[in-house]
Order: sequence, then C-alpha cells, then structure tokens
Amino acid sequence: MDEASRELWGLTPARLRALYAAAVAGLVVFAGAALLFPPPIHSYSARAVLEQTALVGNQAPLELDLLTQAQVEQHAQQAFLAIGGQAKQAATFEQAVGCRVERPTPHQVRITLETRDRYADRSLELCRHIADDLMRNADQSFVPGINSLRSERANVEERLRLARQSKRAAEDELTMLTREHVARFTSALQPGPAAEQTSNPAADELHRLNSEWQQLLVERSELARTKTDGHPQVKDIDLRLAELKKRADALERATHAKLPPRQRTLDSLQDDFRRRSLELSETIADDRRREEELLSESAHLAVAPAAIALSTNVIEPPEIIERLGGQPSGFQLGVLFLLSATAGGLTYRLARQWSAQQKFNSAEEIQEQLELPVITLAARYDAPASILTTRVVRRSLLAAEAGLAVVVIAVFLLVALQPELARPITADPLGAVAESLDRTFSPTFRR
Repeated sequence: MDEASRELWGLTPARLRALYAAAVAGLVVFAGAALLFPPPIHSYSARAVLEQTALVGNQAPLELDLLTQAQVEQHAQQAFLAIGGQAKQAATFEQAVGCRVERPTPHQVRITLETRDRYADRSLELCRHIADDLMRNADQSFVPGINSLRSERANVEERLRLARQSKRAAEDELTMLTREHVARFTSALQPGPAAEQTSNPAADELHRLNSEWQQLLVERSELARTKTDGHPQVKDIDLRLAELKKRADALERATHAKLPPRQRTLDSLQDDFRRRSLELSETIADDRRREEELLSESAHLAVAPAAIALSTNVIEPPEIIERLGGQPSGFQLGVLFLLSATAGGLTYRLARQWSAQQKFNSAEEIQEQLELPVITLAARYDAPASILTTRVVRRSLLAAEAGLAVVVIAVFLLVALQPELARPITADPLGAVAESLDRTFSPTFRR
C-alpha cells in the first residue's frame, strides 16, 4: 500500500499494528472457542455392501437359493446380540442396524448394511462385525429345488409308511382269519350223530381238499411276509390253490344235493373263508405292488441334482458415510463471531491506547513517525518502564501468533489423519474439526 492510500484510509503504522493484533486476538478466541466447545455430535452411520453370486455357468435353474431379506436380518440380529456390551446399551436392533437386499440380476443379490451409533468406532466395528459374520455363515453352495425335493421325499416316505402299514394289517388279519377258520372247522369236524356218520366218499374227498387248501393258504400267508407275488414259491402255491379250487367246486356241485346239514355248514364255512382270504390276498398284493412303486420312486428321488457354488464378497468395505450433528448452528456461529469480534475490538483499543502513551525512545521511532531524516546528537537513553511494557506487549503478540500457529497446525494434522471423514473439510470445516476431535478423543473419554 503506497503513502497516498495510507493517508486516504488513515492507516498509520501504529494503527496497522493495532489492527493486526486485533485480528490475531480474534482468530485466537475463535479457534479456541471452536475447539473447546465443538458442536455436539449425535450419531455416526457406517455402511458396507456385499454381493452374493450363484456360479451357474451354463445352467439355468428355475430357482436360486440366494440370501433373502429375512435371512440377512436374522444374521444381522444374531451378530448384533453377539457383539454385546457397549454397542447395544442405548439402542435396539431396529435403531442401530438397517439391512436392504436387492436383486440386480437373477443370479446375484446385493446386500447393503447400515449401522448407527453415537461413536464412530463403535458404529464401524458393528458394521464390520455383521459383514464378517454374514460372509462366514453364508452358504457356500446349494442344490437347485432342494426344498421341493425334500417335500417330495417326505411325501413318498409317508405314503410308503402307510402302504406298509396297510400290508401288515392285511397280513395280520389274514393270519387271524386262518386261525379262527381252522378252529371253527376243527370244531365242526367233531363226531356227530350216528345218522351223520355214514361214509360218503365225495364228502371225504371234499374235506381232504379243504384241509389241503387251508394248509396252502397258511403257507402262502407266511411267504407273503417276505416274498413278492412273482416269487417262484408263491406262484407254485397260487397254481395249486387254483387247481384245488376247481376240483372242490366240481365236487361241491356234484354232491351238494346229497350232503347232510352238517356238511353244508362245513361247506359254508369253507366258502366264507375262501372268499375272505382271497380278498385279503388281493389287498396284500396291491399293497405290495404300491410298496414296490414307492420304493422305486424313493430311489429316483434320492439322486439329487448337482450343487451350485455360491460366492459372497464385500464390494464396499465398512466405512463412515454420515454424521448426524457436528455442524454449528447459526446461533453458535453468531456467538463465536461475537466473542472473536469483542476480543479483537478490545485488543485494538488497548493497542491504540498503548501506542498513544508511548514516548520516543530512539531516533528511529522519531524518523518513523515524522517520515523525515533525523540526526542523533545525544546519547540514547531508554526509560526502563517503557522498555519493559514494550517487551510485554510484543511478547504477548508473539505468543498469540505462536499459539494460533500451533492450533492451526494441530487442527490440520488432526484432520489430515482422519481421511475417512463423513464430509470433506472443504464442505464442512467446523464439522470436520468437531468430528476429528470426537473420533480421536471419544475412546479415551468413554473409559
């Protein structure tokens, strides 16, 4: 600034020094108040993004067993409860953790985890813990359609159990029927009145055929428990039963009119037993065929499709993305500016008063004030009090400058060591300073 400009604005060297001292004092007060009383921070939000991909290759299954919203929330809640301690003192799961599952492609899901906590380190730790737990517990592979396959297997097993149960019930009923028939038939064969004891060759032959029929039925029921209808022994018994039935039917037609009442009773018992045993034999055969079909179907369902590999990766590592609070309000900024303006005004006034009370202690000061050359004719004499006051003022100004420089450098280093700030310092300088202080000293203060 040239002499004309200084004369125009009235900026003498003394006034410039006073303005400089006022500016330094105002900045010191502003920086000190901003550091000692930073704006309060309410919470920090951290975020991590994961992706799960099904490595299907050329396959195109109808359904892919990828992570769902419910599964992710369940994993996150378990991790939230497992981390314990300070992370869940003042917040519930719904307040502290948010999960969002998206499906950008049919073979891929994207999982976004967001955590919120009062302190940045705890929010980041919780987000990292949930992400690690999700990756650790996520399935590495899956079988396409495994749920429907399991349902079909369970259905076949239930039907097989019912078929076997029905077969065993029919076999037990046939055994019981045979025993009852043998007992009733034996009782009916007991010797009767003399009129009925006359010898009848046809009746004797029919009794023999019936006895043989009963024995064959007993043998067949025993074989039916362990062998199928296609077994050679079962087929041989069936052929013999069919032949006996033909012979017995022929004898019955030939001798039915000549048979006495007792013989008719025996024949009626035989007919009932034969009819009921055939019905049970057919039921057993049907149950056995159904059992074989279900066993074949169960063997077919036992062959599961090839498993498809799953890959779960973190595409965006956990980081702080948002800070709630930390920005001074208009009232707080007004108070800071008022304090700094008051401190600067007082400093300017005191500096002006001090400059007005100063005496010329040297020819240099006279020359500076008069802006004319001055020749020294007498030895220099300095007043000790004036020299002491000058030193105090100058050293106070120097201390303020040094303190301001230290504060500026400390704040710069503090912010520079926090590269993961929620907002850049250029967009939010005071908030960045408050966040740096909070993230640096809050772990110590919480102890």
